Amino acid sequence: MAKRYFLLGVGYDGQERKAFLKLLDTETGTVRIVFDETEHRPYCITNVPVPDLEKNTALKEAGAVEFLEVEKYDSLYDRVAKMTLIKASDPLAVGGGKKSIREIVPSWEADIPYHLNYIYDMQLIPSMVYEAANGKLNPVYGDEAVVNNILKKFFSSKKPEEIVEIKKWLKILESEHPPIDFTGLDIEILGDSPMRVPSPSNPVDRVVAVSFSGTNNLSKVLVLKRDGVDHNFKGGEYAIEVFDDEVSLLRRCFDIVESYSVVVTFNGDEFDLPYLRNRAEKLGIPKPNIPITLGRDGASLRRGIHLDLYRFFNNKSVQVYAFDNRYREH
Repeated sequence: MAKRYFLLGVGYDGQERKAFLKLLDTETGTVRIVFDETEHRPYCITNVPVPDLEKNTALKEAGAVEFLEVEKYDSLYDRVAKMTLIKASDPLAVGGGKKSIREIVPSWEADIPYHLNYIYDMQLIPSMVYEAANGKLNPVYGDEAVVNNILKKFFSSKKPEEIVEIKKWLKILESEHPPIDFTGLDIEILGDSPMRVPSPSNPVDRVVAVSFSGTNNLSKVLVLKRDGVDHNFKGGEYAIEVFDDEVSLLRRCFDIVESYSVVVTFNGDEFDLPYLRNRAEKLGIPKPNIPITLGRDGASLRRGIHLDLYRFFNNKSVQVYAFDNRYREH
């Protein structure tokens, strides 16, 4: 039987200058990082002809590496238009500053994060199971008999063209979803002054506790030993681990984070994960030993994925449609 993987997510590695897939082995529960081998590059599209672009030295200085004439459907005018696809050395060359490609020529698809372009171009579906065969990943769709039964039971009155679209989505929605290990994470900071709010960008305050609650019966609190505090307490359903120094506590925290495919936080993009990463660096923990990466769109993990529930619940569509306006922060 072919090896099966669950596509956790897609990212971009700046050092390798390649997109990569985070693939969860459905048998072992381990995560593999697989880099792109198709030579796919970041790009944008312009209506400036190739000869004119080739004369523009500013584009090459910005990071443009190739110009290709392509045809795109113009839905506003209902016609096929000749455009130029500009391939770039990296995503920042497309739109990372005042001298990037999109600032030099009129550009389309230049504001889309590169990993989303990659997902679309490769026709990948995150949260889908794939089979690896002959160097390719093939999606494992829902059982055909089950899908046809649903169509017959609920959608028999639909038009043929509607049935085609409904079936396409049913095959995805009825696909296999393996169990995924996850843990929640929350940190506690202790500062010298109650008047100062801890800052992830200037992490001068100590991390005194990190709590986890997740699958595999994980219920654990990591606690920093402090003067004048009695640490001979019981944590009830939670196991307590006490550490003599903060570096040891953070290293243990990172070991647990690395052992889970999904880490869930509440406002972890803005606080918990940036604070942990920056505090670890400040205390001298080498960057390769810190499994947290920071980007413009939030915090991520080296191998697994991070879900910030604050962002999820702050989504207006989720508030209105999923919770019928019952969830409000204020």
